[in-house]
Parts: sequence; C-alpha cells; structure tokens
Amino acid sequence: MPETSGHGRIGLLILILTSGCFAYGSPGDPCRTRSDCRGELVCQDNQCSDPESCRRTQPCVQDGLCTARGRSCVAITTRDCRMSLACANAGRCTARHDVCVATGEDCAEADTCRKDGKCLAQEGVCVFGGRSAAHCGNECATWGRCAVDGTGRCIAGNDEDCRLSFSCPQEGLCHARRDTDSGEARCVALTDFDCQNAVVCSSGKACRMYQGACVKSSDMVCRNLAGCKSQGLCTDFDGVCFASGTDCQGSEVCAQQGRCAAVNGHCLTATDADCRRAKPCQEAGFCTAQDGRCIATRDQDCAPTRACQRQGWCTATQGRCGVVHDRDCEPTSLCSVDGQCTASNGNCVVGKNADCRRAETCTKQGNCSILSPGPAPRCAALSDRDCRRSDACRLEERCFSLENACVREVELPPDPTPTELGEDAPKHKKRLQKHKDTSLHSKPDSKPAALQLEAP
Repeated sequence: MPETSGHGRIGLLILILTSGCFAYGSPGDPCRTRSDCRGELVCQDNQCSDPESCRRTQPCVQDGLCTARGRSCVAITTRDCRMSLACANAGRCTARHDVCVATGEDCAEADTCRKDGKCLAQEGVCVFGGRSAAHCGNECATWGRCAVDGTGRCIAGNDEDCRLSFSCPQEGLCHARRDTDSGEARCVALTDFDCQNAVVCSSGKACRMYQGACVKSSDMVCRNLAGCKSQGLCTDFDGVCFASGTDCQGSEVCAQQGRCAAVNGHCLTATDADCRRAKPCQEAGFCTAQDGRCIATRDQDCAPTRACQRQGWCTATQGRCGVVHDRDCEPTSLCSVDGQCTASNGNCVVGKNADCRRAETCTKQGNCSILSPGPAPRCAALSDRDCRRSDACRLEERCFSLENACVREVELPPDPTPTELGEDAPKHKKRLQKHKDTSLHSKPDSKPAALQLEAP
C-alpha cells in the first residue's frame, strides 16, 4: 500500500474535521456563535435553538415559556412572562431561573389579588394577604369597600367595614347591602335614624333616608330626575342638580365608565380604583386613570380581556389595547383557524405562506398559500399540491385547485383539444398523465398532517 504524502494526510484530516462540522448544529447541540448552528437556528446560552419553536406552544401562552434553549422551552425575559396568562391571572410576571415567578409588585397588580385577596408574594407565588392595602385602601377607608368580588371590584363585605369608614359618620352610610340594579355590594343608609347624626344632615334642614342615602328635602327633585341615576346629578344646590361623592358611586357612569369621583359637581375618573370597578377594564383593559378618563397603559391589563384572546389586542399602545406584535396574534383563533398570525396596521392578518400552513384552513380545506391581491390577504388553495396535503383530498377526493379552492376531478373544466393546443398537445398530454398519476394513484403519505405541513 502506497504511503500517504504529507499534503495528502493534511487534506484527509481537513476532510474528517469538516465532515464532523456538517453533522453538527441541530437543536440542542453546543455552539459559540450562530454560525455553529444550522439554517435559521440561533445560539441561545451555548445551545443551538429554534427561536420560533416555543412561541407556538401552549406553555408559552400559559406559563411564559417562550424562549427556546436547545430542545427545551424556558422563560428568559420578563417580556415572555408578562404576555402570559400566568402573569395576568396568578401574578407570575418576572423571569427568574428559567421560569416565571411572582414578586410583591406583581401580586399587587394581578387578578388573583383583586379576585381572591392573594396580594403578597411568597416563594415565587401570590398568597393571601395585603388585599386592602394593595387595591382597596382608599375605597376601604372612605366608602367601606374592603372586600373584593369575583370581577375584581372592591365592595362592602359587611356592616363593620361600613361603620369604620368615613362615609358612615359623614353621610350615614353604615350598612352593607347589595344594589339590586348593578349587583354591587355597597354601604347604604337603611333608616332615618342612620341620617340623624350624619354630617351631611347637620345643616338644620329636614333629612331622611331615600333609596339607601340620606337626602335633604331640597334634593328630592334631583333624585327623581333621570340625570341622577345616569350621571349622578342627585344633589340640589341653589336649584341646580350637582353630583356628590355618594351620588357618583351609585351612578351608571361609575359602573360603565369608571367616573366614580365628584369633581366640581360632576362625576369624573380620579383613581385607578375607579377604572377597575368599570366594565371597560375587564372587557378592554382600560384600567388606568389619566386626565379624568380610563385608558390602557399596561400589557397585563390587556392580556385577560376578551379583545386580547379573540382579536389579539394584547399590547397597550396609545392608551388602548391593540395589535402590535405577531405574538399578539399567535394565541388567537384568528391565527390557529384562519392563518391571521401577522400583526399589520393594528390588526391580525395573513402575512406569509407559513401563516396559512400552520392553520386549520390548510389542514382541512387545503388553503395553504397566501392570496395577497386586494385589501385583505387570505389563505387559499393556489395549487394542486395545497389540496393534496389536506383532509379535503384524503376524505372527500377534492385534490385539484380551481379558482383558489379544492375541487374533485369531475369539477375541473374540460381539457383543451389537440387543435387548441397545436404543437403543445403531446407535451400537455404527458404532463396531465403524470399529474394524475402522482395525485390520485400514489399511496397516501403516512406522516401526520402536522408534519406534512412542514415539508418543502
């Protein structure tokens, strides 16, 4: 056997080394830079990782485990945690040691504090305690609203809370009762005796209990007007109906718009607590008071709302919840069903073929390619290949694309005649026969649908 020269040995050594490199770079393999990893993989904490593999999973939406590290999903950034349901519902909004945990500030702002009174952090989770100080402090001291109901509102839990509040000696509101219209428990006056020693009735004018409040005789006209219930304009002042603090607390504008504080005789929004009592906070994330109205300033206020879960309005921007990032769209049915997974101009839209191929409309109907002309791009079946990968082909024999939808062979228009094709007739016949052989007579792919979608 001939002896290998020095140059030959070096070439062989380089070949061996480079062949080892090409076998490297898969998810979980060690790396120093991105160039050590294959394709679109990145080097995360010295491991090759697919940056998109975790963001499409339930652990990301539920627990904030949105960053890929090798073959595992972990919580690296606080941003991952704050976009999760674990943050909105359980206060676990801070990333530590690869998971989302709760701090004292997280717990005080979470739904579990407002709903269950778990406002203190202990070993990374929210536990019971600190409720009044966290959310009901001023409402508790002033109006006796020291408990939290199922919607996160501070309510009057018992008569003792009412008697110890400022509203009992000031306005005679010394008993906790549930309002029949709004269903909210608040402090009220039950008898004329409650009003006798109230400061509001100490001016010498006749004062009695009327609909749960101590009312001067001169206020009766205002109480019977529509503006009392709707706008809180229930108190007479020189013949004009104005709003007092008590008037606003029981008004429709308080429950519907968070305008629960009396300012210059009118009901306006003064504190975040006013906003959190109102429906727009639970429905659209308008939970922060600013310039007399309620706006959205934090992503965690947007996360638990219906608008976030259904339409992707999960990021606070310009005072409201809206669609800013692709990750806002990904947990919604708009993405999983229709392929609207890309954020564009404040909406979730179909932005690329990959959006379609991950959606139900692809696996079921063959709508696997983006049809972009027009104001609203959508997923459609633009080729026979789109149809053949779908349930429509496997179950209903709709394996051919016609006018952007999958149809059966019998629904296809008749083939052109040889006269119409001219010189291309032999080529067309051969191409058509090959197409039918591959689409109808080939064995079904045994791969699951999810894997077929990722095939090139």
